[in-house]
Amino acid sequence: MASKGAILEKLLKGKLKMHELDIPAEEAIAVRREFVEKKTSTTLKAMASYSFDIESVSTRNTENIIGAIHIPVGVAGPLKVAGELAKG
Repeated sequence: MASKGAILEKLLKGKLKMHELDIPAEEAIAVRREFVEKKTSTTLKAMASYSFDIESVSTRNTENIIGAIHIPVGVAGPLKVAGELAKG
C-alpha cells in the first residue's frame, strides 16, 4: 500500500482520481480532505469530526467523502394546520 503522502502527490499531479483510492474509508477521507485543502488553500479541520459510522456511509449514496458538517436544528411549534385534508 502506498503512503498517504504518495497518494496525495498522485492526486495533486492528476495521476489518480479521488474515487480511485483503494484504502480504508477513514484514510481515504483524510487524504481527500487534505487534497481539497491544498487545492483550495483552505483548512477543513472542522469537517474531520463526525458521529456516524463512516464505513456504512461510504458504501451508500455519498461519493468522495471528505468529512461532515454540523447543521443547527431547531424546533418550532405547535403549528396549527387547517386544510382540506388536515386539521389540528
